[in-house]
Amino acid sequence: MRSASFLLHFVYMPGDNSTILIIDDEADIRDLLKKMLGDAGFEVSEAPNAPKGLKWALEHHPDLVITDIIMPETDGLTMLQQLRADAWGKSVPTIVLSGLDDEASQQIAKDNGVAAYIVKTNLIPEVVVAKVREVLHLD
Repeated sequence: MRSASFLLHFVYMPGDNSTILIIDDEADIRDLLKKMLGDAGFEVSEAPNAPKGLKWALEHHPDLVITDIIMPETDGLTMLQQLRADAWGKSVPTIVLSGLDDEASQQIAKDNGVAAYIVKTNLIPEVVVAKVREVLHLD
């Protein structure tokens, strides 16, 4: 059995200076993700909605985009479709972090090339950081 210190060392390994963009209309979720991913060594930027997130992503080319689905103005799945229409955006890894826990939403996300789908009720820091590291091939 692995010790707790090993687990903490594993989960909070440096993020290799990878840049992550968080797009979510809930400031509390953005703050939580920014803290947990920043503590894990990642450079984190944030956007409060899909149009601002899409604009930032296309200008700055982060290594990973984490987006909510349900947001005002433009939903996350529509933003993903717009992102995928861009030459760079076709291949940027994405994770959906959503309150929606239904198969239809997960299938639509998968159809748009999402690397992982995390339900907000399962927002466990160690799991999120491990999933980010996995998607970025840092393990």
